[in-house]
Amino acid sequence: MGSPGLITLDDSRDFVGKTLTASFGYLSGQPQNFAGIVTKVELTQSNGYHGILIVSGFSPTILIDRGPDLGSYLNKTLNDIVQLATKDTPVNELRITTNASRKKPVDYVIQYRERDFEFLNRLSAEYHEWLFYDGENLNFGKPNEQREVSLFYGRDIESLQYAMEVAPIKNKRFAYNPRHDEMLQSESTGSADGRPDLVHDQELDDEIENLNS
Repeated sequence: MGSPGLITLDDSRDFVGKTLTASFGYLSGQPQNFAGIVTKVELTQSNGYHGILIVSGFSPTILIDRGPDLGSYLNKTLNDIVQLATKDTPVNELRITTNASRKKPVDYVIQYRERDFEFLNRLSAEYHEWLFYDGENLNFGKPNEQREVSLFYGRDIESLQYAMEVAPIKNKRFAYNPRHDEMLQSESTGSADGRPDLVHDQELDDEIENLNS
């Protein structure tokens, strides 16, 4: 990169677009790898001759976070839809693993002015599927192996924040069916299912107190 203390962007521009892998974890266990793509190289310098080179980037999922796209899928499974929507993604840059719980084909799905990542994110939300990048692969669906990891407050977790928030639960919705010239409407019950939030909040607070004691 040049003489000691001399850093220029001209010598570092080739970093952009390259894959950068970081490994972290405990010495006693298997390290966790994270592979990302360098998208920005910048030089920061103040009050002196020496500068600092800052390299930043994103996970390879940015390759499917490009501009809005259009697509339609008829009688395809979720696994097929994911593969078709990302077929132009270089396999050597981003490996995509599909293991959706739903095996039944979906009647009809349309991607309208959505980036590919937004489309996959919407599919995962609508059909209750997992979507996550594990550092090496983009996974759609649950992994075959799920390990339970114990985390300890004060050692593995440095900070913890939880809250309660008021949200509107009573609403009305309207729609018009032009084929039959009728107005459609629905109204929420105005009550939340499950236990009251205050009780749940108190139980969660007790659990945290037990962790601290």
